[in-house]
Amino acid sequence: MKKIFWFITVIFLLSLVAHAVGDSLTELPLPSNLISLTSKEGRALLLHSEYNENYWNLARWYTTQDDPNYCTIASSVMVLNALGIPAPDSPEYGDFNIFTQQNFFTPDVLAITSPDDVSANGVKLDKLGDILRTYPIKVTTIHASDSSLEDFRKKAIETIKATNRYIIVSYLRSSLGQKSLGHASPLAAYNVSSDRFLIMDVGRYKYPPVWVKTKDLWNAMNTYYEDSDVTRGFNIISK
Repeated sequence: MKKIFWFITVIFLLSLVAHAVGDSLTELPLPSNLISLTSKEGRALLLHSEYNENYWNLARWYTTQDDPNYCTIASSVMVLNALGIPAPDSPEYGDFNIFTQQNFFTPDVLAITSPDDVSANGVKLDKLGDILRTYPIKVTTIHASDSSLEDFRKKAIETIKATNRYIIVSYLRSSLGQKSLGHASPLAAYNVSSDRFLIMDVGRYKYPPVWVKTKDLWNAMNTYYEDSDVTRGFNIISK
């Protein structure tokens, strides 16, 4: 009975994600090295994934970035809601307070960056860590240049299988064969046999959630920001 209930739950959540992502005519085609979560193969990878604790909460709070450069903001909102951190007022939801891409910009966050600055320039890895540390959480920022493929895989799996930790990866889309440059999104699951991580892509108008080979993701993170000599990487966030 437990297996049947678990299977039904997975199918239900996948249907929510599929509905949210949709079959948009403007959605870009995926390169062959990536597997859409909503495909038959992608669903099977989740059903048979050994590490997927993060998926359940992130799927509940899965959101689309409000601006082409808001990927870090949307990812942060998902993670903060999943962690259950007390949220600021959100008048659009009445008496219910949740994090949104508008109320995320508290006075402490505004002291570091502004909506206009994010919209124009995005948010790099270190600044994202600084922004998240204005909230009552622990944030560990790791650049790819200070890590390794094996170390990333280990840390990401440890995070994904926990109930109170999440990971946001910063990577170069074009390195994965996708359109555009830098991007950030949370990871939600890991499938051992395929050595693939599930990226809950917040650019949902452009791409669905995808399964990516660990080495490919690592190579996409181990790239330099266009205007600096600093590599991308990942932030691990916990209570």
